[in-house]
Amino acid sequence: LPLHIAVTPHNDASAGEENDQDVARVKCILSAYPLGAKHLDLRGRLPLHHALLQRAEAEVIMLLIKTNPISLSLPFVPTKLETSDDVRSMTGFLPFHLSCCLDLSISVIFDLIQSNPCCISIN
Repeated sequence: LPLHIAVTPHNDASAGEENDQDVARVKCILSAYPLGAKHLDLRGRLPLHHALLQRAEAEVIMLLIKTNPISLSLPFVPTKLETSDDVRSMTGFLPFHLSCCLDLSISVIFDLIQSNPCCISIN
């Protein structure tokens, strides 16, 4: 799906330009088709899952969250097509948990907590 591909960082420019192009690409697709943020791919991943797994820029992650806030409460559930043991071991993780396991930037982790404080509650 186009949005799933667009959230993956592209290394085709210098660092500053690269980040701007990634953000612009995602903004363009979301403005044309915001429902794309809710679609699962064949592996059962939302665009937010792709963005986290591919260590996208914080701004890209926040755009996805603003467009589809419910995605913060949806666990990562890969299908049988997923072959990576590392990724399969994260089955059931919320986006917050994925960001911690993938050692994403503290700003991304903080944004996820602010956007969904319930993700860190202990039952």
